[in-house]
Formats: sequence, C-alpha cells, structure tokens
Amino acid sequence: MTIYPITYNEDTINSVLSLKTITPADLDYDRAQSEDDFVNFKKLHIKYMPDDFLVLLSEETESMLTIGVPVGLDEADVIGWYGTRAHEANISILNESGGMKLKNILSLNPALRLQAFETIRRGYALRKRKNVLAGGFGLCYHCFREEYDAFFAKLKFSGNSWILKLSDYNQKTDGFILFQLLIFSGQRMEGFISEIFEGNPLFNMLAPLCVNSAIYFSDRSYDVKDYLKFTARALRASPDADDTAGAIEELLNNYVEKGIPWEPEDTFARIIKEFIDLAATDTENLRKFLESSPTNRKAVVFLLGMLHTASRLEDQFGFDNFAQLLPAVIADRFDCIRKKNGEIHLAFNSPLTNRLTPAGADQLELVNDYISGIHTIKTILPEINRIKNACYTLDSITGSEKVINSLKKEIPELRETSTRLRDENGRLQADIEKMKSRNSILSKQKQELEQNYKNLIKDFEALQTRLESIKRENALLRSPEAALPAALQPEKPAHSDPASEKNGALSVLKQYEKIVEDEERKMSSCQQGRCDEQKEELREMRETANNGREKEKSPRRHGKRSKGAGLEFKDNLIKTPGGAAGGLSVNREGSINEHNEEKS
Repeated sequence: MTIYPITYNEDTINSVLSLKTITPADLDYDRAQSEDDFVNFKKLHIKYMPDDFLVLLSEETESMLTIGVPVGLDEADVIGWYGTRAHEANISILNESGGMKLKNILSLNPALRLQAFETIRRGYALRKRKNVLAGGFGLCYHCFREEYDAFFAKLKFSGNSWILKLSDYNQKTDGFILFQLLIFSGQRMEGFISEIFEGNPLFNMLAPLCVNSAIYFSDRSYDVKDYLKFTARALRASPDADDTAGAIEELLNNYVEKGIPWEPEDTFARIIKEFIDLAATDTENLRKFLESSPTNRKAVVFLLGMLHTASRLEDQFGFDNFAQLLPAVIADRFDCIRKKNGEIHLAFNSPLTNRLTPAGADQLELVNDYISGIHTIKTILPEINRIKNACYTLDSITGSEKVINSLKKEIPELRETSTRLRDENGRLQADIEKMKSRNSILSKQKQELEQNYKNLIKDFEALQTRLESIKRENALLRSPEAALPAALQPEKPAHSDPASEKNGALSVLKQYEKIVEDEERKMSSCQQGRCDEQKEELREMRETANNGREKEKSPRRHGKRSKGAGLEFKDNLIKTPGGAAGGLSVNREGSINEHNEEKS
C-alpha cells in the first residue's frame, strides 16, 4: 500500500475529480511513501501541505499505473486532503457544487474512504491536542512576553522539579500562567486548583471552560454556533456553572442568531463573546489585528491561540522552540503540584527513551536551559542598564572634552570675527544716526507738506465758495432782466396815440432806472476787484437809459426809425444798443422784452 500525492495543481486535482480517473502523470512520485512509513513518520524529510490531495493505492492498482495504464479514482482505498480543515472545506464545496461526483465514486466502490490523511498517522489526536495547547501558550507568550518571562525567572530547579516561592508569587499576574501549565498536564484539575488557588472561583470556572475548549478545537472544526452549544453543554455538567452556561445560551440566541447587540453580565460569558468576535479574523491577519486592537485578557488570547493552533501561527508570530516544547514536556512528564514549606513544587517524571529528542537530548533539560536563560537575562539586565548609563555618561564627558578642544581652536578666529563685527557695528551705528537725522528732516518736511496741503484744501474750498457766490450773484443780476418784461408790462390801452406811447416809454425807463439802482446797491457790497465787470455792465445800461430818454425828448414820427447810440424805435419796438444776445427791447405800449438775437 502506497500513499501518493496528486501533483499540486488545482487543474490536475479538478481533472481527477471530474474524470474520476488517475493517470501516471497525475502522481507526485517524489513524495510517495508506503503506508507504514507515512503513519509512523519514518520519512520526516517528506513534507505535506494541508491542501495536498492524496490517494492510498493497493499494490495491484499501483502496478497498473507503473505500466502506464490509467485507473479509476474508485479503485483507490482512501482519498482526501492532508489537513483536516482543508479536507472538510473541500468536501463541503464538492457536496454543494458537484455532489453527484462523490456519490458516483462511492457508488462504484462503497469501501472507498473519504478521510483527511493527517488523521491516519499514529498519535494524531495527541499531536493535535499538543498543537492546540502550544498555539494557546505561544500566542499568550507573544502578547504578554514580559509577564511570562517575569514568572519563569522566579522558578528554581531542583532535580526534576520546578520550585516557586510563595513570597515571589503574585496571583494577579502569575495565577493564569500557572493555571495554563496545569491545563497542559491533561490531568484532573479540581484537586490542584483547590490546593494551589484555594478554591478561587475565577479558576474554578476557567478550568472547565479552557479544558473543554481545548477538546473542541482538537476534535472539531470551529463553527461559532456549534462551539457555543458545545461549551454550554459542557458547563452544565460542571458544578456552579449553570449561570455561565445560561449566559452563553443567551449570547447564542440573541447576539449570534438574531444579531441583537448583547453585552452579557456574566464575566465568563463576556470572555466568550470577546473570543468569538476575534475568532472572525483570518489567521493571516491576526497579528496585524492584535497589534492594532490589543486585548488585556489572557484567557481570550489563550482561546484564540488554541483555535488557530501553533503550526498555523508560528511563522506569522515567530514562535521559537520554547513555545512548542513547554506544552509537550508538561503533557508528557508532569507528575503533580504541591505546596510545602512556603513553596510551590511542580514535579516531573524521569524521561523515557522515546521522550528524547532526535539528537538524544532530554526535552525537560532544553526547557530548563531556556528558563535559565530568561533568569540570567533578568538578573543581569539591571547591570546591563547600569553599564549603558555609565557609557552614556562617559560618552557625554568625552564628547564635552572634544567640544572644548574644538572651541579652543576656534577662539582666535572668533576674536578676529568679533573685532570685524565690532567695526561693522560702529559703521552701522553711524549710518543709523545719519538715517535718524534724515528721518527727522523728512518728518518736518512731511509736516510742512501736510500743512500746505491742508491750506490748499482750505483755499480750494474758499474758491469753490467764491465761485458759488459769483454764480448766485450772476443769477440775481440776470433774473430781473428775465422778469422785466412781465414786471414792466403795463395795461394796454384800448386806443393808443403818440402821447400815450411816449408816456408809456418814459414809465418803462423809470422802472428800468430803478432796477439799475437796486443792482448798484447790491454790487456796492462786493469787493471792487470782483465787481468791475458787473459795474461796467450797469454803466452801459445807464447810458442806454439816458440815451433813450434824450431820444424821447426829441420829436419823432410814428413808425420812423431813429438812428443813434441810444434806444432805437422800430415799428412799435424800442431796442437797446447792440441788438445781440442779452439786449432788451421795449414796445410802444411800455413792455420790455429780452431777446438773444437781433430781430428784423
């Protein structure tokens, strides 16, 4: 009987399962070995991966393949994947997607076994349990390394016993580590817990919880619902554990099955809840997750390590041989634990020949050597730190001397630099004084300019006021002229004659003279220089009026035009000199009209 791996190729495995046929090209001959060698680990150099697909063939079937004849998959005695988890997962996939393939194969050979090949090997259950416990211890040792090293450094060796002084023992930090060692022994815990932990209820409850979890992880593939049901049933069989079992059942019904947020009041149910939350993390992501979201519960980390096992965690977390050897040594060699003379004694049996390592070394001695190394490190660590501090101080002193010597060499250069800087400082101070003087002059000039600016603003405002005043006066001077025709408009008689026309003209002239005198009085209040032009205009108006009066005194014909520099009558109008824009005309009825251009 020979065990052959199918060539590690997904297509090849699928082809074998689909065609239900094995060809010589499908087999990996380099890793083939007899059933006896495989079961008893006689060829340790041959390694198998969990997802390797293997077949166990009889000599007759093997001889057919040797001559190149394909054989049916149903002609094998056992088929399956090497790892238990990989086997169960792949069988589940085949049942869901192609169940007929398996049924057809089994119908052809009912004696054919579907089995994970690692379960065929001798001592599989014991090895699996050690692997589970080593995973729990290794992960705890990784996450709480300082506390574990501090505990092991307290141990003394005497023959085949470990001795821990009660004066050095701290139940808060050391209790769970010691409790872990007792779990590795695989013996009944009640007597040990009662003697060592004096019936502490914490350890009374942790014992069945951790022991039954180790059994579950060794025998079954983890499923959260199945695990909670298994744990609750196991706790029901333990004394004083009904409340915790009920809390776990509530956790299953509410939190897991119904998805209701649930925070148990029971301490151990809270441990289980935190564990199942962390158990959802894939193995390859576990280290990153624990580093980003660490937990301070050793029991939770212990359960998590047992779930993932040491073989799956050692590469990711870097477990050394100590994490593997310690659980195995305690499981194989532990005898009992006792309190006496203020000490805790953990006794081990003498080694058997088959308990030696391949190199012939006693595993307990290897563990003791490792613990001695921890003790030595803890002992000399303060001295190492003292030496480091002394070296640091010496380096500081030596460094200071080097700095002083370097500074001494730089003194002449620094003095020269100081002299140069002093001279430059003197020049800069002189420049600063000059700049201050210039700033003072500029400040005064600025003030003068500001004052001149203010004066200019005032003058400008005065000029604006003056301009407005002139505009108003000009408006006043022109307003009487605009109003004159209407103001001087006498009643037009029903019948006019030359005498009445003359009297009307004289009346108009008198009114005109009155207006001129009023304007002269207004202008007398103005300054002489500002009103010259206005007075000139008034003078011309007076002359015009006088000339008009003289003309009126001389006889004239109705409708005849009189020429001269004074008033001028044409038809029924009396026109002022110039006849251009701004002139006045008076008709024979006594009305004065303003016009802007000469009328023909």
